[in-house]
Amino acid sequence: GPMEHVSRFCVLTGALSAVVAATLGWAAGWHASYPGELTETLDSHRWLGTATAIFALATAYFNHRFHSSRQERDLKVYRVLLVASGGLVAVTGHFGAMLIYGLDHFSFS
Repeated sequence: GPMEHVSRFCVLTGALSAVVAATLGWAAGWHASYPGELTETLDSHRWLGTATAIFALATAYFNHRFHSSRQERDLKVYRVLLVASGGLVAVTGHFGAMLIYGLDHFSFS
């Protein structure tokens, strides 16, 4: 149905955007200077962002593959990758927030 086209568009756009974001993030990271404790945070954010882009591309691939093959296995792999990609976005965003707002940005005291 029409929602299938919308979801495919969103997954593909998300994957391409993740690649652009990871590429720009690496470029920005080369010129960034953070205090010692945030250097490890930058490394974590950088590699999590790279993993996010790779997972997002794999998600888009299996989305396309399922819509071509209609194989249940492709659908299951797509769904697992979609959830994993969403989780990676959340974790990567958390590390990015630590770079901007500090290691204790979730401190409620």
